Amino acid sequence: MRGACLAISVLALAACNAGAGPVADAGTSSESLGDMAATTVPMGEAALAQIDPLGGTWIVRSVGMRDFPGDWGRVNFSGGGFFTHEAGCGGGHPAFYQARADGTLEVRRREAVRIGKCEGDWAPDFERRLAAFFDKAATWSRDGDVLRLTDSDGQVAVLERPADPVPALAGRWQIVTIGGQVWTGSVTPTVQFQPGWMSGSAGCNTGGAQWSAPAPGRIAVGSFAATQMGCSQELLESDSRLFGALAGVTGYEAGAEGRMVLTGRQEIVLERPPAPSARLKGRYRGCGNTIIGLYGGELTMDFASDTATDQAGCRASYSVDGTALSLDFDDSPACSTPRIDRWDEGRDYAGREVSTLALLRPDALAFDETGQLVMRAADGRTLTLCRAD
Repeated sequence: MRGACLAISVLALAACNAGAGPVADAGTSSESLGDMAATTVPMGEAALAQIDPLGGTWIVRSVGMRDFPGDWGRVNFSGGGFFTHEAGCGGGHPAFYQARADGTLEVRRREAVRIGKCEGDWAPDFERRLAAFFDKAATWSRDGDVLRLTDSDGQVAVLERPADPVPALAGRWQIVTIGGQVWTGSVTPTVQFQPGWMSGSAGCNTGGAQWSAPAPGRIAVGSFAATQMGCSQELLESDSRLFGALAGVTGYEAGAEGRMVLTGRQEIVLERPPAPSARLKGRYRGCGNTIIGLYGGELTMDFASDTATDQAGCRASYSVDGTALSLDFDDSPACSTPRIDRWDEGRDYAGREVSTLALLRPDALAFDETGQLVMRAADGRTLTLCRAD
């Protein structure tokens, strides 16, 4: 089943990273993957910023000569080349983006922008202005927490990273209990609080919503939306349970032993997850915000000491240098899938008998702080893989 996002975007992939323009790969020493005892892959926000420097939530400060007061304008770039934007009228206006290493930016929509219910008389003009800008977006550059986008008419939009409204909530958590019941699913679900964006995953799809803290101990959660990936019935039921509970959150309070309690329709107890392993070797499966429009079925990846094999049987020898990934493909029919020469979000590609490695030609990889492996495809989008061993 091909994944497709319905509304507001999902899990953010990157945060601050200094330097102007497209970010060059940050490397350590180059090493073969033959010695697995010492082999690790870069992990965390700085490494992910090398792969997807636009990833995450941004506040629009200005578009052309028009300033956007407060946090009226908000953009969220997620994994899989998916993003949403809004400026007071909700809806999210989902679209796809491709941010290339040369600083060019391409945006495509599957549906026209429709202005919905607005927060005030001021909102429609800002909503239309922001949407019209993205329809012509042409280039990007980033300097730390400031992102500058330029459209084909030379108009510049300035965006900044928002501050954490509740520092004690910031970051990743894992579920302990929901409604007083210990979580019993095969995958421990996680929740992440970013500035203005709350997201969660129970092992398959990723769901999220905008959030704010109107008063100490209080949380306001916006409309909750999720990806729609094909999963087992167990994982789909876990998704539904988790997303339903998160959508009903109205407050928070500190718990015992460093835990956090979310209050609302159901009490949710959270704790910080243990540090994940940064070792690459193992089996992985497509999960969460796997490339939207490029996911046509089962997608797996097995990393051995010096080779990677996908679900189609395509095998490639590889090496890493920091976040950079080099592949040397076997001469076999399984690796004969043609490489993508032009981005087309409207077709099913990878999955089942269609080789993920041969089609996407990943050129970079890093772990996020939960241990999910994020790989950058040759066309600039990202592929998210979860451990399956």
